[in-house]
Amino acid sequence: MQALREDLPAINVTIGLQGSSLAGPAFYWADGSGVSPVQALLEGQFKSLRQRQVVFFAKKHWYVLKVFNPTSQPVTISLATGLPSTPFLRAYWVEENLETIFSLSAKQRFDERPVHYPLLFIPLEIPPATQKVLLLEHRSMANYPLSLRLLDDDNLQSKMSSFTLARGFVFGALFIFFVLFFAQCLASPSRALAFYCCYIGCLILLVGHIFGYNFAYLWPDHGIFNQRFMPFITGITYGFYFLFSASLFNLKALNLRLYRLMITLAVIAFILAIVNVFVEAFWLLAAAALVGLPVPVFIALWAKKQRLTSANLFFAGTVLHSTLSYLLALECLGLHLGYSYYLFSFLSAGQIVDLALFSTALLRQASELRKTLKEQLKQRLSDAQALAQAERAKAEVLIEQQHNALDLACATHDLNQPLAAIRFALALVDGGKNTPAKNHIVNTLNYTQELLQSMTNSGKVGYEQSWQKIYTHALFASLEARHASAFKDKPLMLRFKSTIQHFDAMPVIVQRILDNLLVNAGRYTSSGGVLLSVRRSEGGVLLQVWDTGIGMSPEKIEQFKQPFSQANTLAEQGFGLGLFIVKSLAEQAGYLLTIRSRIGCGSCVSLWVAQPSGVPRPK
Repeated sequence: MQALREDLPAINVTIGLQGSSLAGPAFYWADGSGVSPVQALLEGQFKSLRQRQVVFFAKKHWYVLKVFNPTSQPVTISLATGLPSTPFLRAYWVEENLETIFSLSAKQRFDERPVHYPLLFIPLEIPPATQKVLLLEHRSMANYPLSLRLLDDDNLQSKMSSFTLARGFVFGALFIFFVLFFAQCLASPSRALAFYCCYIGCLILLVGHIFGYNFAYLWPDHGIFNQRFMPFITGITYGFYFLFSASLFNLKALNLRLYRLMITLAVIAFILAIVNVFVEAFWLLAAAALVGLPVPVFIALWAKKQRLTSANLFFAGTVLHSTLSYLLALECLGLHLGYSYYLFSFLSAGQIVDLALFSTALLRQASELRKTLKEQLKQRLSDAQALAQAERAKAEVLIEQQHNALDLACATHDLNQPLAAIRFALALVDGGKNTPAKNHIVNTLNYTQELLQSMTNSGKVGYEQSWQKIYTHALFASLEARHASAFKDKPLMLRFKSTIQHFDAMPVIVQRILDNLLVNAGRYTSSGGVLLSVRRSEGGVLLQVWDTGIGMSPEKIEQFKQPFSQANTLAEQGFGLGLFIVKSLAEQAGYLLTIRSRIGCGSCVSLWVAQPSGVPRPK
């Protein structure tokens, strides 16, 4: 042991310890066979941390360093490990035997630590005029190494203040991203936004765990749960990252193979996350993540080739995300490149930049989508107005034909009056005797009356044909065929009721109005059902659509009669043209539209269609 003390370089603990790296004076050995660490020390198997060998599967990791206190007073310092927690860590003074001075296991509570900081510190007390050899026994999750630093009390406080400030900035940025896109998801729901919000939420929990805040503040009494939470939240985070990558460019419609591959990776990540709660299989999770990371990069390259919006931003984000993940993987696999102390800082800063790129990509996509949607809305409004004008013109033609038929009927009726008088006068000529002249006149009158009767019948047919009969059972059947599946998916009941067999109206306009009313009723009804009823009412026919939806205030009713107005309280939204189209069609066809509604109870939209009898409309 005396030879061991002389071979190791000593660290003077009385000189300002500002957290400098111990890669030079500290030595490392990876135990792959269960050899005694003292024997390994004596045999020279420990190597400088600068010359650390690559070890993929080590049972334990051992670190050794020598400290020296030349003063006549004891000195207390702290050894930083660079980790928030670890499954097993033990510290020994190497004397004739190994003297345990610190022990940590997964079962211990947070308040059982000697130093109550989110990161893990080992307190060391060095007696006066003494040099000691410190031996660390470590078993980590996924082979991640210790990043050893020595700090005195003053520098410890300063470092932790800087640590808290930097981590506060990271958490603040993450929460801003989460709140921003959660609000966006509520306003304009989409799968990409929903998965992105879940991804950011998982990142907040993952970063909180890496910084040690979860164990310190959320579950300080559950050490085993704290150890199992790390692989669990890592798997869930990667799962939502893969789902977000699959939904951003609508791969399900544009590239089904890539979509299925991403869904498969997400499912594997979720399954392995759950498995790690019960069995330590972090290596499988890490392998699945490393295999899956290039796929989002390939998706970004495919999107660039297709010239899709935000492809370049997504490509930059996926490359950065993959690079940071692979750097972490290299440390876990044992390929230590000397950056482990700064790696979590790199990951934190890189994650903020990564989220900024992904967020910008989503916002640009949303902007392009709004622009496209606006153009579609204008086109649909133009089509609706053109249809309404065409139906109006058709209605005017039918009304003109109706007036012409009535005028013709009146004219033939008026002409029949003098012809009947002439026929009556002829009967009195020549004492009522038939003569060839009288017979010729009578035959001429008969022919003339037959012509007038034929013209009257033609006017009657034209008048009747301007009003087409709509049979309620056929109307209900066509409406059910078009809307039943949408109502079944929610699920909602769609019912029909009629007290008449048929009525007269313009079929195209009636069906277009009822289609819009049923779509609106189904869209803003989350439970219950919708009823379409038809009945006679004061010389006309009353068609009513009843629903058990969210209801509307009088102000909202007037607002919804304008184009591009809709309720944003439900996730399912349309173009905001439904009631405007109904109002336009009803006005131009001469129908009476009324709306009654109560917030929270539902609505009733009524359409009164006058019948040929011409009875005044109801007030």
